Amino acid sequence: MNSNLYNSDSKNNETETKAVDKFTVFLFLSLLTLTFLHMWLPRIYAFGNIEYYLELNNLGISDITKLALPFPNYLKILNPLIYLNAMFTIIYVIGKYKIVKTNYLILYILMIFYMGFLLVFKTTEPFLYLTSLTQASFIMAPGTILVISLFFLSYNPRVWIQISKALIIFLYLIMIFTILGFIGVGYEYYSTGLAHRLVSLRWLWAPSIILELLCILAIANKINKKNWLMFLPIIFLFMGGIFTQTRLTIIMGIINILVFFILTRKIKHSYKIFRNVLVGVFTLFITVIFYLKISSDNFMGAFMSQFISRISEDSRSEQIVNFKLIILENFSKVFPFGSGYPSFNEYRALGANGIDSGYLNILYTTGIPMFILIFLLLLLPVIKALRLNMNFLDAAIVAAAITWMIRLTSSSTMMFTTEFLLFVLFSGRCAWLVNQQKRGD
Repeated sequence: MNSNLYNSDSKNNETETKAVDKFTVFLFLSLLTLTFLHMWLPRIYAFGNIEYYLELNNLGISDITKLALPFPNYLKILNPLIYLNAMFTIIYVIGKYKIVKTNYLILYILMIFYMGFLLVFKTTEPFLYLTSLTQASFIMAPGTILVISLFFLSYNPRVWIQISKALIIFLYLIMIFTILGFIGVGYEYYSTGLAHRLVSLRWLWAPSIILELLCILAIANKINKKNWLMFLPIIFLFMGGIFTQTRLTIIMGIINILVFFILTRKIKHSYKIFRNVLVGVFTLFITVIFYLKISSDNFMGAFMSQFISRISEDSRSEQIVNFKLIILENFSKVFPFGSGYPSFNEYRALGANGIDSGYLNILYTTGIPMFILIFLLLLLPVIKALRLNMNFLDAAIVAAAITWMIRLTSSSTMMFTTEFLLFVLFSGRCAWLVNQQKRGD
């Protein structure tokens, strides 16, 4: 049955590809690009003053952020542009392609009602979250709930054709942004002599997170063309992880690759491609090590040595201890319905003063009921999709979704960001694949 599903899905894709709606592709591409710029540009600006770099040895990331100047107007306009783009995309796509009937709509409606409960009964300033675009994008706040509606767009196979086209183009854009990031890091190093982590985080943090999810998409898209350029996103991802000294980036990239090839193990030539990926990655690291050995330039060596020294660093224990104390002090307020959406002066369970775990962030803020709804609507379809046979592109989507679900245990959370937007689109596709299997049964 599963093989029949794969074959029929491939035929459907071939037929529907002929009916690509360029305007719909543009809408999804612009939405992804705007949310990415909203991740990338503020960090570049916040860490952009050379005076701050003179004190980097004595300051942490949170301290540097506090010293940052107010964002210029061209950054402030990104937020309303993103929401206008999202709403117009939803209205246009629903009007043209219609919503595919599914029981998942019931879960989404319940999610909206529970969000209303949190606003009315658990939030100090509910009006703020309905009027402020910045606050609306908080964990499962109104703006983030709006993003989740995109699940139902990617659930539609006709719309998915447009989304998949936008994803491929977006990957190429991220590659360009990554190259600009490498240039930025090099410029900072040679102009200031600094190889500090904050320099590379400024330029490469946002592109690296997106590459964690999309790196395998390049292989899936070019897999039959035997083009070695398809390995370039993986190489950029690992280089970005070394420069930013983020162990999680390297781990997530490896998990994405492994899950993809486990899902495609029954497809012809999959093992040969997996072998080529391993050879490519191994060759990369040998080349880097050889370069460091013979080069008189300390640029790569400086970042590599800092990455190696940080591998065993414990960055979570203190967070866990502090978070436990906060939970115990506020248990009656938090359990079981969550603390509600925080005002500016209230504890947010995020960042240096919170804990780096998306699942715990969700539970603390929105409680057990919202967590159950999230699991049933967004997470469970991805888990169910793991047992399906599928083509290379869908395997890449499922692998990316699983990767982000694992990342959610650490430094990601469910807010209106590019990575969450991608996950919602991936989850909708997974739900459709699972539904197709049920119909086949």
